[in-house]
Amino acid sequence: MADHDDLDLEREFAAFRNEVLPRVTAAGPTAVRARVRQHRRRVAVTTGSVLALLLVAGPIAGYATLKRDSAPKPEPAVTVDPTAPPTTLPGPSPSPSASTSTSASVSPSAGVPDGRISRADLLAARVDLPPWPGGSCRTNQARLAEGNPRPPTAALRDIRYGDVDRDGAQETLVILRCNDGQPGPEQVVAFDRDAAGRIVTMGQVAATGQRGIEHIPGINPHPDGRILVLVSDHRDCCGYIPGLIQNQWRTYEFNGTGFVQTAGETEFGPNPLLTDLQVTATDVQFTEQPGDMMRHGTVTVTVRNAGPAIANGVRLRFDWDTGVTLFAEGGGWSTCTGRGDPVGITPAENPVCEFGLLRPGQQRTFVLGISYNKDWAAAGTGTAVVERTNELPDRNPADNQAPFAYR
Repeated sequence: MADHDDLDLEREFAAFRNEVLPRVTAAGPTAVRARVRQHRRRVAVTTGSVLALLLVAGPIAGYATLKRDSAPKPEPAVTVDPTAPPTTLPGPSPSPSASTSTSASVSPSAGVPDGRISRADLLAARVDLPPWPGGSCRTNQARLAEGNPRPPTAALRDIRYGDVDRDGAQETLVILRCNDGQPGPEQVVAFDRDAAGRIVTMGQVAATGQRGIEHIPGINPHPDGRILVLVSDHRDCCGYIPGLIQNQWRTYEFNGTGFVQTAGETEFGPNPLLTDLQVTATDVQFTEQPGDMMRHGTVTVTVRNAGPAIANGVRLRFDWDTGVTLFAEGGGWSTCTGRGDPVGITPAENPVCEFGLLRPGQQRTFVLGISYNKDWAAAGTGTAVVERTNELPDRNPADNQAPFAYR
């Protein structure tokens, strides 16, 4: 029975082999080579992808490292001595481009109004000005002009630009002078624009009449918001020698509501370039002589140079009561190097003693004989006056005169 079953099983396997084996084809050399090439391509693609990824990631990491290493280091803050003027006064600021000079120009980067107002726009507008320190020029809806306009008009003398309120946009700074028929007052004014592009006045930075300021020659806005203003203790006009003018740089800043001085000198003090002449005089006792119509006396006058500079062209003269004519007499006048007199008056009348030069600390004393007609007042007052022939100012003019009594 078992043998019969094994025979049947063998016959079934034989039938299966006869039916299936003819359909199976063995892989020959050609198929094997195709399979190997396919495997190599897969390996090459995988390797290339890895290399490509490394080539891309490598430069990115390297650029990031290079950028970190080569990033510019912040520069140290630069400090400026506000009291020391630059070697040259800054020149006019460049004219703004058309995109920044329109009436509604807005800074797209900062998102705030651009206060850089062109000269043409400023001259074409009506602006409100801070009060003038004297003068008769208009402040409400005033029109500005250039050059030497008809008085009373505010003349635009200089224009500069700087971010004075530190909002990322520039504002406009101008020096104005009230031309009211004479060298009028001056002031530095800051202008900006509002969100609608209208010109608005931020305020007055500095003005003449403040802390000894008589003239404002220039302004120099700094990138950090500071405004350096060049101020003088005298105008460069009207016969005043420019070499005797004191100049200072004073620093102003915007505090959110107005401008305040934050650095620099606040006063000029005595001018070391000027002389300080002083004079004293003694009282005079006049005497009369029989048969003489004149009264005769002697005045002693001392002149001293108390200043640090040499005084040249020094002269001494006398002022008397109204109607009294003084005459020079005696040898004391020979110590004067010259005599000067008003036109039409003889050298002996109302004499002037010119004695030239006095060095610092030097003094001279003069004993001068004088007389006047005894028909005039028998008693009164006179004044000895010391001055310079070139009419230069004195540091302390109050002591350039010395009153004295006569009888």
